[in-house]
Amino acid sequence: MTINEEKIYKDLQNNSFIFFKDFIERITDKDNQNEDYISNELVALSIASLQISIELALKALVLKKRGLMSLMSTQNSSKTLDELYAEFLNNSIKVLTFEKIKIFAKANNLIDSIDDDDYEIITEFQKYRNGIVHLSFNFHENDYFDLKSDIIYFAINILIKILCSCDESIKPSEFLAYNLGSEYHKRLINYRPYISAME
Repeated sequence: MTINEEKIYKDLQNNSFIFFKDFIERITDKDNQNEDYISNELVALSIASLQISIELALKALVLKKRGLMSLMSTQNSSKTLDELYAEFLNNSIKVLTFEKIKIFAKANNLIDSIDDDDYEIITEFQKYRNGIVHLSFNFHENDYFDLKSDIIYFAINILIKILCSCDESIKPSEFLAYNLGSEYHKRLINYRPYISAME
């Protein structure tokens, strides 16, 4: 990676962790920590934060493993990295859609720990997020019992794997502790549904 690509990568990764921390704060503050019903408000906000986090994390991962040009549409393919970096600084850079980036990551097997079933879960989670943002998605009353475990599963088995795939030089637990900071890391690892999911 060039110096400018490294700067973009760090911004993407840092922003991904901002939304992951937002999820951790919400879920540990507002949830009763039992394996039962979760409120509509907490579902909506948790899914939104996790989806934003995963989109940023996947962009960071593709950039790190394949370079900035891998995130660009064909209309940007003739631009230099310096031109793209200038657009990034001016908040005018246009990247591929999340769907295309996800397909690229899957086709190029960029995340060893994510399989086809996990990519299907990412797609389902994205549908929830799109429904919440665009249509005020209506969950059925019984969905709220399953959604808590689905959200925790997504955070642990998909988002954390993508985040940790960005730096395979250290253990995932150390990577998370460092990037979350001690307060958020402690909140996550002491959250009862998280502990249950890790057993």
